[in-house]
Amino acid sequence: MPTRTAEMNGGQGALLDRLSIPEPRPGPVPKISGMKAVASYNWKEGKNPVIIVPGSPPHWKPTQLPFTVGDDTDPEYINLNGAKSPSSAFEPLLRALQLTSPTYPLHQVDIVTDRNNLRKLLRWLSRAHDLTPFRIDAELAGKGTVLLTRREERDVDLEARFRGFGHNFAKSYDFGNLAMLVRSHIDAMDAPPGPAAVEDLTLRFEDLSVNLTAFSNPPSQLSYIKTGPPVVEAWKLMEIKTRAEWKRDSLDWDEIYPQLLLSGTPMLVLGLHQRGTFGTIEQIHVTEIAKKQSKTAEEAMKGLKAVLAEMKTGRKLAFVCDEQGEMKVYERTVVDPKRELAKELLERFWAPEEEGDGESEEEEGEESEDGADTSEFEEMVRREKAKCFE
Repeated sequence: MPTRTAEMNGGQGALLDRLSIPEPRPGPVPKISGMKAVASYNWKEGKNPVIIVPGSPPHWKPTQLPFTVGDDTDPEYINLNGAKSPSSAFEPLLRALQLTSPTYPLHQVDIVTDRNNLRKLLRWLSRAHDLTPFRIDAELAGKGTVLLTRREERDVDLEARFRGFGHNFAKSYDFGNLAMLVRSHIDAMDAPPGPAAVEDLTLRFEDLSVNLTAFSNPPSQLSYIKTGPPVVEAWKLMEIKTRAEWKRDSLDWDEIYPQLLLSGTPMLVLGLHQRGTFGTIEQIHVTEIAKKQSKTAEEAMKGLKAVLAEMKTGRKLAFVCDEQGEMKVYERTVVDPKRELAKELLERFWAPEEEGDGESEEEEGEESEDGADTSEFEEMVRREKAKCFE
């Protein structure tokens, strides 16, 4: 198993810079607008890397209370895409995007990232007292798109008692004047009443063996099965959390709200238990959680946009945050080919007329203009149709 030093500090060259937390400044929090679901997939269980596109999150089925949940003895995936993908952790995202949104304009995106990276940056910006060291690698794709890749001490925790394959969901949106493509893990989706709420319609992906297709152009070790409903509507998505009942009043809303906001998840399902027996389940809308956000969290969202703009560079860099909250920027001198995207996938980030022109200068940031169907995330989720428990 890789050590923290090998995994978190490997391949670093010269120290180039140190990032400082931006000072508080007047003005509104940058808005998230134009949110749109563009791709989704599940990982199929097994040794061979196979994704199910578009796949489906598990359907949420209200359960008669109380009920007891036992321990899960399977290992926990800390970074499922990093553990399962045969090359870059972004390969399954780009392959799923190719199948579900083949005309999606990757060349217009500023930042491609996992939500996990954004949450780590927000903890740093908030000067969280329990900050865990982290590393994010940056790489230019096309003329002006930057891929932010999460790096973990290890991708699988063999000692944990929970394992979640979940559902990978990618959304595009504008954050201020930055065009974002953000992948996140989705726990569940709201299911309509009737048979769908009685039967588990998550699809028995582990039993699928037909229609297995290898990706080509370029060839890959990754294969796919195309099955499942269309990409799930945003208003149906749910984040599930569990807490001991006595910890209910100490929930960190500054941590929870950005998790929902940055992935466009409108509903939190909170299960409260006593020693594993659940007696209460709450369903809380993101607009209610927004009211609990502190001024510190609001300033962190302002700082996030500024830091992302600084990370948007044309060099291969490693952003490393230590236990003291110091963010150092290193040149990446040693590149692991097993972590790299194939050249043909990187070429998809070029505009059609720019392919192969060899240009690498960073595109000047221009404020994006919302189309007629663009609306603020907050307005979208107010109109959502998620139902409360009866």
